[in-house]
Amino acid sequence: MPDLPADLQRVRRDLLDATMELQQLVLGPKEALFLWARNNQATIRAVCEFDLARAFPIGATASFAEISEVSGIPEHDVRRIVRHAATEGIFQESPKGIVRHTAASQMLAEDEVVRDYMDVCYGEIFPAMQQTVPAMKKWPRSEERAQAGFSLSQPGHPAFFDYLGAHPERARKFASAMSAYSSGPENDVSHLCDGYPWEALGPGTVVDVGGSTGYVSVALAEQFPQLDLIVQDTPETIGKLQEPEIPRVKRIAHDFFTPQPIHGADVYLLRMVLHDFGDTDCVRILRALIPALENGGKVVLNEFCLPEPGTAGLFEEKQVRTMDMNMLSLFNSRERDVDDWKRLLAGADARFRWEGVWQPEGSNLSIIEVSWQGV
Repeated sequence: MPDLPADLQRVRRDLLDATMELQQLVLGPKEALFLWARNNQATIRAVCEFDLARAFPIGATASFAEISEVSGIPEHDVRRIVRHAATEGIFQESPKGIVRHTAASQMLAEDEVVRDYMDVCYGEIFPAMQQTVPAMKKWPRSEERAQAGFSLSQPGHPAFFDYLGAHPERARKFASAMSAYSSGPENDVSHLCDGYPWEALGPGTVVDVGGSTGYVSVALAEQFPQLDLIVQDTPETIGKLQEPEIPRVKRIAHDFFTPQPIHGADVYLLRMVLHDFGDTDCVRILRALIPALENGGKVVLNEFCLPEPGTAGLFEEKQVRTMDMNMLSLFNSRERDVDDWKRLLAGADARFRWEGVWQPEGSNLSIIEVSWQGV
């Protein structure tokens, strides 16, 4: 607003300062870190990779020179990085030349899962984003997993999950990062536990297809003692997990592109699985369930369901559409709206009957229920 007089320009700047501080307070340290990671890449990457948050203890202070000595980078670079980070609530300089922890820097120092999330952002997600447009030009209209932005950023292993299979430590960090994302308030598993009529199943069996570490099944088992749960994931994922403390949760290795081995379960649950794949692969995954389904058996999807533009709050819509772009960059896949989901399920098999879709209050993810009408 260049035409404002000087006194109103000062008021405007004060208002911008206040709203920035308010946003940091309302977001809290975790969400602020995740949001800031996308917008201030060089600084937050330096904070993470040089481990500046762990350069001095929580509750203590440090000079720039002391942080430089621990981190191994020049003092003048420490100064510029920390001072830039402080504008977004990561560290505080008070008095001049003395650095203190804030809630955000303390989280980086103490929470390995959050550090893993940041590492994945800079190691895999952001490089894939930078190559997304070149990939779209090189492979027009492609839904192949090995023809995504990620494929150009990692030509040695162009499909994301093949890359993780070849790099176990990156796979560990990715699984850890996804657990951090899934534990956010809008994606917390409690929305699924409270938002679907699990009690109505009675003593039932739920197969958690592509269930990763089994955190969803454990949460369901703790809340619904009448349920038996079976977590399925790749042999690499299942083989690294310790047996859960709840005996009603079992884990087996299974490739969800192959026929489902557990027959007659009450519910086959897929949480944030299909959004990793294009339509052709999603159809394969859904059809692989068919040999195991009994008439009336349920398939429950816990996925993003894109809103009609302008019908959701701006913050909510920004989150889900950002995820849609992430899917394009990493997997050449996408998030889907209601019509997309209906077309996908009908294309997999006309005997999948659409029962409905709903979005629990406060959740980014919707619950889609489908029943099998095989007779």
